[in-house]
Amino acid sequence: MLEMQIIEKKLMESLIAVILLSVLVISEKLLYLAVIPAIFFLFPARMLVRVENFHLSGPVYVGDEFHVRADFTVLGFGYVRIKYDVEDSSENHSDHVTGGFVPFFRKFSLTCRGKVTRRGLRNFGKFSLVFENPFLVNRREDVIDLEKFVEIKVRVRKIRKIGARRVKTKNSIPDIDRSKIGVPGTDFREVRLYHPGDPVKFINWKATARKGEVLVNDFEVEGKRTIWLLINTTEDAYSDSTYLDSALTLAASLAYFYTKRGHKVALTLTGSGKTVYPDYGRKQFMRILKELSNAEFSGKSVLNTFSEAKKLMLYYQPHIIYITSPFDSLKIGKELARTGLTFRIAMCRGKQPENEIAGLILGCITKEKIKSGAEPENRLVVV
Repeated sequence: MLEMQIIEKKLMESLIAVILLSVLVISEKLLYLAVIPAIFFLFPARMLVRVENFHLSGPVYVGDEFHVRADFTVLGFGYVRIKYDVEDSSENHSDHVTGGFVPFFRKFSLTCRGKVTRRGLRNFGKFSLVFENPFLVNRREDVIDLEKFVEIKVRVRKIRKIGARRVKTKNSIPDIDRSKIGVPGTDFREVRLYHPGDPVKFINWKATARKGEVLVNDFEVEGKRTIWLLINTTEDAYSDSTYLDSALTLAASLAYFYTKRGHKVALTLTGSGKTVYPDYGRKQFMRILKELSNAEFSGKSVLNTFSEAKKLMLYYQPHIIYITSPFDSLKIGKELARTGLTFRIAMCRGKQPENEIAGLILGCITKEKIKSGAEPENRLVVV
């Protein structure tokens, strides 16, 4: 395209030079020889293009296929080329170009299908136009942007139980565990100082009389344990978009699994330092899914982000699931161990097959570490 523009420019310069020369030497033949080709260049390469119909089906999640059909009406005289601009976040599976000669009026149809490979807000309504006059010596480009934006979400893998069988296990992580926030139970924890808002019935009058200050009995509270998803989105030499897509799919699937079962779920992205505070229910899942869909690599370090969120983690006493890449030095492992909180580390590689991602999901949610040769108590499958 650039070479053609250079050639056209040089030809036009040559014709102008010939016209000037013919005027100077007063030669009609030389003038006609220069003017007639110049008319071809002056013939406009402009047309009117209207989008009569546009239809987009899908997509919603990463990996979904999309189908686009558009009908155009073109008014003008010359050649037109209409191309559907598929973003770099999509894989094109069909021809996405149409066009031809327009004898004053013509209709065109364009059909395209493909697969979305990246999440985020994507524009599926952009077309590039190229016009050429009938002599193919004048060219013009234009763009039609219908602004058909669609937010592509992280794919969520759902887990369901297909059977049950009892076996002996060790080091169990119970589904219902001690919680920082919840209804006080009957298991005694400690005697502590009175705080405004503590029920009067919990005041330990004997300890209060001995110490000379108001003390209350503190009991364990019962409820489902908070789950904290900590995702490594720190930009480094090993940053890979395929790893990030796998990690976000894993996080979205875990968030869906635990919110569906009544757990409070929190999310922290190490690169940006963003934290979604613990909460439960569908609204919380949608908040987490929105943050995951817009997540990108950033420069904040894992340790700095963890130190900022540690105080809040110690308050809720969650079970932490740290999602990272195999290239992570895992310096954060020592920090997690110092807090005394339970945690698991899930390693995500780029371009993982679906069965490997399913294995990671099951590894994170399985409640027991099974003895060699035994079958899991809950037989789970990722769909």
